[in-house]
Amino acid sequence: GMVFLFAVLLSPCIQSGAHAAEFELKFGALNPEELYMAKIAKAWMGKVEKETNGRVHFTTYWGGTLITPPDAPDEVARGIVDVGLFSADYPKVGFDFVKSSGTFWYGISTAGQARLLHELQKKYPQIEGEFAKYGKVLGIQSMAQMKLMTNKKPIRKLADLKGLKIKATPAYVPLLQELGAEAVMMSMFDCYLALQKGMIDGVLAPLDTLVPLKFIEVIKYITDVDLTYAPQPGPMISLKTWAKLPPDIQKVFENNVKFFNDECVKVTNEVNNEITAAAKKAGIEFIKLSAPDEKKIDEILYKESQKKAAELDAKKFPGTAVMQDLRKAAVSGGK
Repeated sequence: GMVFLFAVLLSPCIQSGAHAAEFELKFGALNPEELYMAKIAKAWMGKVEKETNGRVHFTTYWGGTLITPPDAPDEVARGIVDVGLFSADYPKVGFDFVKSSGTFWYGISTAGQARLLHELQKKYPQIEGEFAKYGKVLGIQSMAQMKLMTNKKPIRKLADLKGLKIKATPAYVPLLQELGAEAVMMSMFDCYLALQKGMIDGVLAPLDTLVPLKFIEVIKYITDVDLTYAPQPGPMISLKTWAKLPPDIQKVFENNVKFFNDECVKVTNEVNNEITAAAKKAGIEFIKLSAPDEKKIDEILYKESQKKAAELDAKKFPGTAVMQDLRKAAVSGGK
């Protein structure tokens, strides 16, 4: 009986040890687990774990619990996490291409972003070089387009923006200013109360923010402006961690770069369809701008892109060349 009892008590330990991973990796992300990017990351991690037969296991830390917006790349490089998922817009230094090229991508579809960025990285090694000193990028975050969401006044034409306060990203401050609006810089997580209290009149944000951030409760109108973010690096693995992985494990990660890219597009489209249906059910009106207004946005953004490209040129980065390549891709359909 004592032998049987000992065996029963010991069996969980034996099972636990049998399933212990050879490579326990800490995965840190800035986004909360509730947002759709977590769904993409979980699918990717699950596939890597399965294809390594459990030799790799991820422990996840969401919502910036291990990495921080201004220092995430350095924190990955130092091994605070083994794999990090973050926005390159936030670090205090570096990532000039991502920070300056948001307007370059206007007219490029979510599906086209990863493919075009891969092509640009091959043609212009400086792009990949911005990330290489921090870690190895294992995928690309294709970004959903931003919509103009307002709570009191519908934006049926660009002239309706005059005098309004709109939460924006830095890339689109000049656009809003030229259209007579005031661009407000604040965290997306503060916008619900700001909209509710009338501190701002609207936000430029992707549709996936409507439900998780509860914008659906305070937004009444969504105008289709389809402004873009620059595509971001996806999971970035520390070079120290990468060097410890055997070639067969590294191969699994490399084979799943395309999976991460494709999952981004698939989940983004799924989420947009779900959120659009929920927004219409909630009585939110979707508005389409006229062709002349869309042309005006394009003209303003092209002018701004030329300025940003010249700034990159001055830093010995092929800003104008990259911008012109993306303009050609947008004109040909941006797929």
